[in-house]
Amino acid sequence: MISQYVHRWYCRNTLFRAAQAAGNPRFIVMIAVIVIIGSLISLYVTQLRPANKSNLAPFVGAGQVLADETAKAIGDHGRVVLLVSALARSPNSVEQQQLAGFLGEIKRHRQIQIVATETFKIIAPPIEDAMRDLGLTNEQFAELLRKYDDVDALVTFIELPAFNPGQPLEWPRVHPKIIAGQLPVQAGQAYLRANKIAAFIAKREESTTTAKTKPRTPREWFDKYFQLFTLQNLAAQPQISDL
Repeated sequence: MISQYVHRWYCRNTLFRAAQAAGNPRFIVMIAVIVIIGSLISLYVTQLRPANKSNLAPFVGAGQVLADETAKAIGDHGRVVLLVSALARSPNSVEQQQLAGFLGEIKRHRQIQIVATETFKIIAPPIEDAMRDLGLTNEQFAELLRKYDDVDALVTFIELPAFNPGQPLEWPRVHPKIIAGQLPVQAGQAYLRANKIAAFIAKREESTTTAKTKPRTPREWFDKYFQLFTLQNLAAQPQISDL
C-alpha cells in the first residue's frame, strides 16, 4: 500500500515538473486533470469497489435439481404447489436464487403447472424453546397436506418438521408427492424410509474435491456442495452427518 502511494507521488511530481518546463498553462491544467482522474480511478479500484458477491450458483443449481426431481416424481405432468420463505422476495438472497433456479428449470416441463405458492415468514423461536427447528411446524404442515390433497406435488423450500414415528402427523390417505429443498440428513432419511417424501437435498459435510476443474455451471456447483437423496439412491449414498 505504501509503495502505491510513493509511486503515485513520484508520477504526479514528474508530470508537474514536465508541465512547468513546457511553460504552457493549458498543458499544466490538462496534466492536473489527468492526475485527478487517475487518482479517483485508483481510489475506486483499491478502496471503494464493491466486494465480490457471494457465490449463489450452488443454490441456483439446487433449485434446478428440485425442478427435475419434481418432474420425475409426477411423471412430467401435473399440478404443483410451492412452499417458500418470505426471504425469497429479497434480491440475491439464497432463498430467492434457489426459487429462481427452480422456476427457470420447471418452465422446460410444459405440462407441469404451478397452481399456488404459499409464503411463510419464519420467526426465530423464543429463548425458552430455542431448540425448535426454524421451519414449518407440525400443525402448519398437517394443514397444508389437508389443503392440497388434490395436487400432484408439494415442493418445499422451507424445512419440514422433524419426523417422529412415535408421534406421526395425521397424513391424509392420499397426499401429494413431497420434494424437500433442504433437510437435515437424519430427518430426510426418516421421511424417505417411511415413504412420505420423494426426494430431499442435504448439504455435504465437505465439498467434493475430486473435480480437477473449477465448477462452471449451477449444476456443477450443486454437486460440489449439496447432495440429492431419493429412496432409490439412499443406500448407495455415503454417510453425511447433520450440519
